[in-house]
Amino acid sequence: MIRPVRYVAIAIASLSLVVFTNLSVVKAETPEEASAFSKATAAMNPMNWKMPEVKMPKWKMPNFRSILPTKKEQEQINEKKDGLFDQVGKTASNSWSKTKTALSPSNLNPARFFTTSSKSAVETVPAKEKEPGFWSRLLSPWPEEEPQQTTVTDFLRQPRVGP
Repeated sequence: MIRPVRYVAIAIASLSLVVFTNLSVVKAETPEEASAFSKATAAMNPMNWKMPEVKMPKWKMPNFRSILPTKKEQEQINEKKDGLFDQVGKTASNSWSKTKTALSPSNLNPARFFTTSSKSAVETVPAKEKEPGFWSRLLSPWPEEEPQQTTVTDFLRQPRVGP
C-alpha cells in the first residue's frame, strides 16, 4: 500500500505545480555576449561554415549506338562465341569425364599394371653397391650409434689415436 500512496502523492504534487504556475510572468533574460572561446569554437564548427553554391555540371548521356554493331554486321554474325562460363563449364566436364575413366574399376585391374615385359627377369644390383635414394634416406630410421663408454676401464680400452 505504500507504493500507490507514494505515486499518488507525486502525481498530485506535479499537477499542482503545473496548474499554479503563472506562465505570463516568465520572461527570457537578455542574452550575454559570447566569450572569445565560444566564438572560436563556433567558427571551427563545420555546421556554421557558409559554403558557396556549387552548380554541378550537366553531362550529356553518351550515345552507345556507335559502339554496338550495326544491322549489317549483326546479319554477318554466324555463330555466337562461347562465354567465359561456358568455357569453364566445358573444361570442368572434360576433367570430370577424364577422372571417371581413370578411376573406373575396369582400368584398376591389377593384371593391367604388370605387363609381360615387366614380368621378365630384372638384373639385381648387390645391396652393398646400391645407395639408398633420397626418400629412403629421409624416411628410414636413424642408424644405431655405438654405445657410449660407461666405466673408466671401458674408456681406457678404446684404441688410441696416434700422435
